[in-house]
Amino acid sequence: MAEPPGLDRSQAGHSPTQQPLPLSVWPTAQQSAAAQRAGRYLPASTAHPAKMLPAIARHAITAYSQPGDLVLDPMCGIGTTLVEAVHLGRHAVGVDLEPRWADLARANITHARTQGATGTATVVTGDARQLPSLLDPGLVGRVALVLTSPPYGSSIHGRSPPAPAKGSPSTTTPTPPTPATSAASPSQPCWTPSGTFWPAARRCCAPAGC
Repeated sequence: MAEPPGLDRSQAGHSPTQQPLPLSVWPTAQQSAAAQRAGRYLPASTAHPAKMLPAIARHAITAYSQPGDLVLDPMCGIGTTLVEAVHLGRHAVGVDLEPRWADLARANITHARTQGATGTATVVTGDARQLPSLLDPGLVGRVALVLTSPPYGSSIHGRSPPAPAKGSPSTTTPTPPTPATSAASPSQPCWTPSGTFWPAARRCCAPAGC
């Protein structure tokens, strides 16, 4: 049977007015998380409850930045984005609210440098909503890529209520947020319009955008 004139096989199954959606599949979990980090990150890194897969960070940085570019992670945790960036010849800056993770991110960057990473990276301890005031003024306006995996709840910071003991009532009282973790507290989560870090991150981007 002859095909209708102008039929695009790539649009088979779509209505004349419907455009096919672009599809992007990143094969970033071909190795386990432990295998991806083995030797590349310090053993203490496993303690963080919400780590980004290194392969995800590596793929995004390769696809959306160029060697020599500046990559920003406003919630850097153990420094996965930063470590992968410096291994790929990018420069990076990370911010984390919790000193223990910021310290570990710095240690992971130092470890990466001993493994031959050519990029440079800096970690700042602070609130991501205040990015422009936290970063070196020379870095503001130079960011080519913002890549992060934000916390999605209080459990990421160890503030989930403990499980009730066997036989006890299931109702528990959540631990009130402390000043050190208020940026991701249930009362003012970092992803709400009043507390989001994205406007601050965008102010750090290069004129071409990121």
